Amino acid sequence: MRPSVVEEVEKAAPAPPSPPRPIRATIGFPDGGARLDEAARATLDALASRPEFAGVGPITLRGHTDSEGDDQANLRASRRRAETVRDYLVEKGVAAERMTVIALGERRPVVPNAELDGSDSEEGRRRNRRVDVEVSPSIAATAEGDATGSIGPQSPAPIEVGAGGRGQRVP
Repeated sequence: MRPSVVEEVEKAAPAPPSPPRPIRATIGFPDGGARLDEAARATLDALASRPEFAGVGPITLRGHTDSEGDDQANLRASRRRAETVRDYLVEKGVAAERMTVIALGERRPVVPNAELDGSDSEEGRRRNRRVDVEVSPSIAATAEGDATGSIGPQSPAPIEVGAGGRGQRVP
């Protein structure tokens, strides 16, 4: 093809817009219970105030635990954590029908619960006690996005709430 024809074809066929990405956040439970600490509430408040969050897209809450305890106890604990997050978001005006609670227990750690020598890793256990929040864009939001196909900031880094009440962005 002639260079001028290639330029005209490139101008006539813009790249398709990229679809909106889900919003993800991690809510930590550093003390091992199912109670939201101040940092977790602040993270959920910030998440709930995002314009994309106010939509109608589904929200998945995946509860996790460390490896202490038996499988059934860990499944119950992970469910309680996810339900705590759900209940807090309902108090903030999020429709309960949008949310799905999934209890995973200790099956999907983000880091090992033990050191290489077999000793406990308190840091690993702390990071594994969490609820992963994922807000999927609604089909309507995807269809109504702006010219770039986005409805807001793209791919925010997940926020992990750790001990000491510090929210940290994680890759």
